[in-house]
Amino acid sequence: MRQARTFKKLLLVTAISSGFLLAGCAADDDDITEALSVALFDLPEDALVVLPKGRFVVTESIVVNSASGLTLTGYGINETALDFSTSNGDDAFRFQGGNGITVRDF
Repeated sequence: MRQARTFKKLLLVTAISSGFLLAGCAADDDDITEALSVALFDLPEDALVVLPKGRFVVTESIVVNSASGLTLTGYGINETALDFSTSNGDDAFRFQGGNGITVRDF
């Protein structure tokens, strides 16, 4: 018997002055390294990146350069989990420059 796979959308939402940029979707336990890196690349000031409920794998350090006012958020410690256990990097997130950065609800 074939099991149905439940998908949860991975919404990487970057706030932009006139709206939102949505990128990607993933199921629980999917590798979201590339989608997360893209969402956190060249961010506008005061960007908001929201990850949905679910457990997601990240296989490399995520580097964020010169972010100002960034908020990176999930839905809570028991709701949004990022698994870096197979990561090739030495950091989960590496913030290089920037200020006013908030990481919460993971």
